[in-house]
Amino acid sequence: VAEFTGIWRRLELVGEKSGVPIYSDYGHHPTAVASVIQALREAFSDKRFVLCFQPHHKNRTKNLWNDFVTCFDRADVLVLCEIYDVAGRNNPEDAGTTSEKLLEAIKTREIARPLSHTEYAPNPDSAIEQTFKLLEPNDICVIMGAGDIDSALRSKM
Repeated sequence: VAEFTGIWRRLELVGEKSGVPIYSDYGHHPTAVASVIQALREAFSDKRFVLCFQPHHKNRTKNLWNDFVTCFDRADVLVLCEIYDVAGRNNPEDAGTTSEKLLEAIKTREIARPLSHTEYAPNPDSAIEQTFKLLEPNDICVIMGAGDIDSALRSKM
């Protein structure tokens, strides 16, 4: 047990960028997103929380829209990557569901403590690059999603 280093893609520390710890997490459901943010907020209460998230599947994003709009509330910075759409599971009714629209809903929601910065990224490579450019010395950073965001992260570490 003393040598257990954790589970792959569950708050896995993958390295550092400019002295900032970079974690990867497989979470793709709003409950998982909120739980990861809460856990790291408790462990690193003095840090600015930077989250790069790639939603997984348009239908899930549409069906859990309201939960996705609120699950990022405790983050400070959010880079939202375009939705990873699963091949063969496309539904024409979901075509209008995009990360750009989700980000707009997040930004226009009235809450007591809005995120200090939000950005849209059209693809995983851009999302990682944009996230890394936003990092500051006292940050903690998590890259989340079940799609191809993790491979983009590892290619840039």
